[in-house]
Amino acid sequence: MTNTNVNNSPLFGQVKSGRSTAMKLSDPDIREVVEKATLSFAAMVCADGSPNLSPKGSMRVYDESHLAFMDIASPDTMANLRRDPPRWAPGL
Repeated sequence: MTNTNVNNSPLFGQVKSGRSTAMKLSDPDIREVVEKATLSFAAMVCADGSPNLSPKGSMRVYDESHLAFMDIASPDTMANLRRDPPRWAPGL
């Protein structure tokens, strides 16, 4: 993983939701699901509108509003994250 400031890094998706009832990654149940998962997926849309689904065996909770994963041979994923930073909202 690139060693960079978390606030300026496309590697971290900040929790954003317009709902006042949004769950935080600090919720023990949410943390447990993420930490116990052996495989997670980063799903996004490429600049041309095509889907990009990238498996991640390294997804971890960084803090209450960020997820982190290793950047290992994921050029499309990283380009998509830089172009369109992720927004996480429960129930979507």
